[in-house]
Amino acid sequence: MSRSPLPATPRLLALALLGLLSSCGGGSDVMEKSGVRPPNVVVILLDTLRADVLSFYGAKEERAPYLAKLAAEGTVFENAFSTSTWTAPSTASMLTGMYPDRHGVTRGFLAQFREGEAVDEGELKQMELLAISSDVPTLAERFKQAGYGTYALASNVNIGPEMAFDRGFDEFERHDLKPAKFLTERLMAMRTRIEASEAPSFLYLHFNDVHKPYQQRPRFYRPDEEREETEESLERYKSELGYLDSFLARIHQAMGFEDDTLIVVVADHGEEFREHGQLYHEFTLHVELNHIPFLVRAPGLRVKPGRVWENVSLIDVVPTIFDVIGQDAPLGLDGRSLASFCRSEDKRQGLQSESTALVQRPLILHRFEDGDHLWGVILENWKLIQSHLGVLLYNLETDPGEHDNLADTHQPLVQQLIAILDEHRGRGSDPQSMRTRVDIDQDLLDRLKAIGYVK
Repeated sequence: MSRSPLPATPRLLALALLGLLSSCGGGSDVMEKSGVRPPNVVVILLDTLRADVLSFYGAKEERAPYLAKLAAEGTVFENAFSTSTWTAPSTASMLTGMYPDRHGVTRGFLAQFREGEAVDEGELKQMELLAISSDVPTLAERFKQAGYGTYALASNVNIGPEMAFDRGFDEFERHDLKPAKFLTERLMAMRTRIEASEAPSFLYLHFNDVHKPYQQRPRFYRPDEEREETEESLERYKSELGYLDSFLARIHQAMGFEDDTLIVVVADHGEEFREHGQLYHEFTLHVELNHIPFLVRAPGLRVKPGRVWENVSLIDVVPTIFDVIGQDAPLGLDGRSLASFCRSEDKRQGLQSESTALVQRPLILHRFEDGDHLWGVILENWKLIQSHLGVLLYNLETDPGEHDNLADTHQPLVQQLIAILDEHRGRGSDPQSMRTRVDIDQDLLDRLKAIGYVK
C-alpha cells in the first residue's frame, strides 16, 4: 500500500543524499562528498530491564518518567524479544544483527562452570570465554568505517575487551558494577572530546543499575515492613530503575540530544521474580526474561510516535539504525530494518507487506550453560521452548505469562516449530572458533560474585 509523500525539507534531502552516497560504497568519506554532517546516534542498553515495569509497557505506576517521555515521542515495539536471557550473547546480537550461532558469543563470565563441570571458586584460576568472531563486524566498526567517532561506557563485566565488545570504538571504558551516577560523570569527561570532533558520533551506554545486587535508592525506594522477600527484591529493583532514569534525563539535557539525534533504548534481557519459581535471570527462556523494551526516538529523522505490535528482536537494531539515518542497512544480517514502521504515521496501516514478513518470521532464542542448551522459537503468537527435559508450548495471546503448557494438545504445531529450530541449528556456524582465556584474580572473582556469576 502506497504512503502519502512527505515534504522534502532540507534535512530530508540531506538524508536522501547521504543514503545515495553510502549505497555506492565509500562510507568513510560520505560526509566529505555530501557536505552534510550525518546524524549522531545514541544506543542505550539497560541491562536486566524487563519490559513490564515500565508504564509504557503496562505498569500501573510510573518509575521512569524520562523513558516514558522518550516513548511518547518515539516508536515503541510492543513485542520485542532478546536472543538469549543473559548479557553477553544478547548484547552481541544487538551490536552485530546476528544470532549467537553466527557472532560466536555463547559463553561468558558464568564462572561457576568450566566445560560443563562445576568448579569450586578456590580452583577457579582461569576461564575460557567465546568472543565475537573476528569476521563479524560490530556496530561500532560499521560506524567507524562510515566516518563516525565512536565512544562507549559500560558497567557490566561481560561487556569488555575479553569478548571483543571494544572493537571499533575510539574510546571504550568499562567500570564494573559502577552506578549510573559514575557513568554519567565519566561521560561528562568524555563529552568535551566528543563535541570537539568534527565527525558525527556514535555513543553506546550500557548501564547495570537494575542488575543484582539491588540497592535501596533514596527518593525512589518505598519502604514497607510487611513486604515479603520477593516483593522486597522487586521494590529495590524498581528503585534502581527510578534512580537510573533520573540520570538518563540528566545525560539527555547535558549532552544536548537534538531531535535529529537517533536514540535507541533496549535491554539485553529481563529479570524473574518467582513467576516460574526462580529469582534473577537463571537458566530459562520464559517471557519475564526475554520480553524486552525497545524504543526508537528521532523526530527530526521522520520517526513518528506510536506502537508496533509485530514480533521483533535485538537482531533488528543494527539494520534499523542505518536505515533510519539514511544509509543502506548492512547485508547478510539475521535481522531486518524496522525503519518503515518507525516512519509510519499509522503503525497498523500502510505496511502490509512489511508486517506480513515480520508475522511470518520465526524468532530464535538460545541459552547455553553447564553443558546444556535451551532453545526457543517464537512464531506469530506461539512460543516453544525445547530442552533435554522436553518441550513447552505457549499461546502468548491467551497466556502471556507462559503458565499453560499446550504441547500435548498441539503436536503438529510442536513438530513445525521444532523443524524451524532444527533448520536454524543446521546452519553450520561454529561459535567455538573465537576462544579466549582470561585469568581470574581475587578482584575479578569478587566482582563476579557480586552480580551472581559465581555461586
